[in-house]
Amino acid sequence: MRKILGEALLLCTCVVFSAGGCSVDSGSEGASAETSRELQGAASEADAVQAAILLDVPLIQQNPELPRGCEVTSLAMLLNYVGVDVSKMTLAARIDKVPYKENGFFGNPNDGFVGDMYDGAKDGYGAYHAPVKRLADAYIANRVVDLTGRGFDALLTDYVGKGRPVWIISNEFFRPLDDSAFTTWRTRTGNVRITWHEHSVVITGFDANYVYINDPLDLAGKNKRLPRQAFRGAWEQMGSQAISYKASAADCSVRSNGRLYCNNKGGAALYASTTATSNVVDTVRTTYSWFDCWGTGDRHAGGNTTWYHTLGDDNGNWGWTPAVNLSTTSEFDADPSAQGLRRCQP
Repeated sequence: MRKILGEALLLCTCVVFSAGGCSVDSGSEGASAETSRELQGAASEADAVQAAILLDVPLIQQNPELPRGCEVTSLAMLLNYVGVDVSKMTLAARIDKVPYKENGFFGNPNDGFVGDMYDGAKDGYGAYHAPVKRLADAYIANRVVDLTGRGFDALLTDYVGKGRPVWIISNEFFRPLDDSAFTTWRTRTGNVRITWHEHSVVITGFDANYVYINDPLDLAGKNKRLPRQAFRGAWEQMGSQAISYKASAADCSVRSNGRLYCNNKGGAALYASTTATSNVVDTVRTTYSWFDCWGTGDRHAGGNTTWYHTLGDDNGNWGWTPAVNLSTTSEFDADPSAQGLRRCQP
């Protein structure tokens, strides 16, 4: 389920313009042509950049049932990847909701989904991270992590880089917007800044220059490639809202036989040594495996130099895989010996 896609991917561009939250409006103006040129330019480079990390998160389309349902559809993708069998429609029915406007006050997207999610002709907006986090808690209790306000690089290395996709709020253009694109609503629970270009997607991968997302509004939106810095700016402009999940306590532990048992990415390569330039000697096909010891080597996309040693499934060869391919925490990777796993002898 949690595999890295090894082939290089080119961006298939589909820019969508909204009339409320993440719905479609062919009459939107302004940034559309400029944004399309920017994204198409990134995609038309001579060579696609090999993704350092790319997760196989299922793509779910929000339309036609949920023209404003990008937030719950993106959450459905994340939960399905975790292994929770829940549909976007079930999440749409269960998320907290608030009226679009009542007695002169707008609804607050920090309190619930604002207005109508199902009919684009009716008043509606969307939801921010707090009600989405509460909804996720109902399915993977005690594992949901609200990453809102964290640094963008930490989202990539500590979560996506560890095999856990990240739900985020951005805008449909995936780059910073002019201030004129925003307005402030007066709500019963305080003022809130909104834009009609608000959109929610799932971060599924990254490399040095790009991020990869699943876009619920794009028919070809699986692992869409976008310029990393522009994407970061758009995300920060929307309040750096993000949600992911932590590994469960049972996911990774050192047992009495001294081996580490841990969730890992199926299809992970095993190298002859702790360097990605060494020969690939085998492959780990299982997604829950044991590892007999650890060592240090090349820095990898997980942000550290820790590698783990195990037996391959194809040829029965021993080899090394970087920590980014396991669901270990950053704290565990910092010193596996402190957690009971021996260091491999040179």
